[in-house]
Amino acid sequence: MRHGTARGRLSLACGTETLDPNRVERVIKEGIEKQSGPGTIEVECPDDIEKRPGMRFTCTARTKGAEAPVEVVQGNDEGNIRWEIRPKSS
Repeated sequence: MRHGTARGRLSLACGTETLDPNRVERVIKEGIEKQSGPGTIEVECPDDIEKRPGMRFTCTARTKGAEAPVEVVQGNDEGNIRWEIRPKSS
C-alpha cells in the first residue's frame, strides 16, 4: 500500500469532521506520478469522507481512457491515508 497525508476539514452541515477530498485526490495523484512518471492522471474521491481511523473508501484513478479503483484506508484521526490501486474487475 502507498502512504500519504490528507488533512481534514470541518463539515458544518452535520457537525462531523471530514477529509478534504481535493487533498486526498492530490496525495494519490502525486503518489501514482512518483511511481510511474508524470502523466494525465485524474483521481476522483467521494466528497463526504468521515475522518475516522480505519475508515475505508474507494476513489477512482483515470488516465487515457483507462480507469481503476483505488482502495483507501485512513490510518489515524490526523487524516493519514494508505492507498492501493486495485485491478478493475471484469
